[in-house]
Amino acid sequence: YKLVMWVDGTSDLSTDICIQEGPTCFEPTDLDAAAVTDTTAELSWMADGTNNIDYDVVVVADGDPITGTQIATATSVQTPTTVNGLAEQTDYDFYVRANCGNGDFSEYAGPFSFTTACSAISTPYFEDVELFSTSQGPVDENCWSDASATTFDWGVEQDATPSADTGPNAPFSGTRY
Repeated sequence: YKLVMWVDGTSDLSTDICIQEGPTCFEPTDLDAAAVTDTTAELSWMADGTNNIDYDVVVVADGDPITGTQIATATSVQTPTTVNGLAEQTDYDFYVRANCGNGDFSEYAGPFSFTTACSAISTPYFEDVELFSTSQGPVDENCWSDASATTFDWGVEQDATPSADTGPNAPFSGTRY
């Protein structure tokens, strides 16, 4: 059983007390996403009850409610379960509920947020700097990251170099280098 208390909003601010039957099917806890790749994620949780038969999982875009567009669903699964068909470098939320049998389901637990990895880049790789704006560089897309511990920066310039003796002074072709 559970105790529910509320104020009814009248001017005397009286408190109503109600004792209701508590849930018989409890929400899973400790949601987690591991072994995340560019298109899959292994989702796990802890059972918070002994009468759980299996679980239903829903994956939505990060920030969307569970009633939003469902990217992936899995029903009647155990923990952990792997979801497929995800997009690379994308933020997602997942929810999970317990199925305790005879139509008795817990509330959905979540959201738990995770981000898929970048896809591998095939070689040979060619980056056409003509496609970048001068405020954008190669580290701004394609899952590149700047791991440099120095102040040096890979950037894209246009027309003439901004300072002498620092690199190319003109593009090989096009207008950017």
